[in-house]
Amino acid sequence: RTVWTESLEEADDLARNDQRLRLWGSDISEEAIGLARHHAARAGFEEDIELEQKPLADFRTHHKYGYLVCNPPYGERLGDLQEAEALYRLAELSYASSLSNEAFAVALEARELAAHCGSVKTQVAALNLIAAVQYHSGNFSEALASAYSALELYRSTGERSSEGLLLNSIAVIQHGLKDTDRAIVTYEAALMANKGQNRPDLDAITLANMAKVRADRHEDLLAVSLGESALALAREHSPEFITEILARLAMAYTALSALDRSAACLDEADGLLRDRTDRRLALSPGSVVTVRIARGELYVGQHLRDHALREWAEALEIATKANMSEVSLQLREKLANLCKEMGRFDQALAHQEERFK
Repeated sequence: RTVWTESLEEADDLARNDQRLRLWGSDISEEAIGLARHHAARAGFEEDIELEQKPLADFRTHHKYGYLVCNPPYGERLGDLQEAEALYRLAELSYASSLSNEAFAVALEARELAAHCGSVKTQVAALNLIAAVQYHSGNFSEALASAYSALELYRSTGERSSEGLLLNSIAVIQHGLKDTDRAIVTYEAALMANKGQNRPDLDAITLANMAKVRADRHEDLLAVSLGESALALAREHSPEFITEILARLAMAYTALSALDRSAACLDEADGLLRDRTDRRLALSPGSVVTVRIARGELYVGQHLRDHALREWAEALEIATKANMSEVSLQLREKLANLCKEMGRFDQALAHQEERFK
């Protein structure tokens, strides 16, 4: 886990969401104000932010307390190294907020600036984030090239602490390309790279992803074994991954017709999502979608197909909004097949047509 992730979670825990938020912004550029209004609307804050075209020197307020945020004056900007790192953190935050296009653009800028000032670690981090955005957009070949570039650049530093993480990213993309044999080999290499690094958090991620590959190959007993190992590590070292691991484990249990065990996993996962909602913490779209998919598969196993349709339709809506292209295609296929089984041929055809648009 990065310091940035821990700081973000701490900020979420301390947030007072019951307070009225009032924001004012200004710029001398009409174009900048227009762009700010556009992004405020996209983020759902257009009613909370007042934007004006005027110099900062003309800003006045009757409020006694508040915070002032601004760019440093021209000629006194941060050094390139600090700016590259700040850009990467912004890209990481945008990606976590499902703003994929913004994350991609800022990560590209961070990589270029990091290359200019010789910050290899920031280049590697930016390249790995670029690969993640490309992967979730369905651009697997480009994602693989970016991930391999990140690994090659990282190895040039002589460090090894994050090699397992980078290998894990490559294996995820190989799995997306349906090259499951190579993905398994790469995941095993990631586990080997983690040895001696004291990174049980990375082991949890890798084992969970290996379980997913085994499940897709219908090796469900092995998927359950790997998933349970991943869950045990996550409970102790990576609680942020527990929800998604539980959902994946539920799918494997459903495939084995162990429906009670599947339901128990999903009930726990739903409880974790409700807890975050009650605490007014942001939900990961990926985790929510995975839980919905798993719940739908359980409903199919329980012969509750209308319930499954509802779960998958809601998952599709979330995945589409989050620009999860590959997941959206998979859900379209699931919905098409289920509608066909239920004799709803018009709906099945509509989902198939959407897949090939």
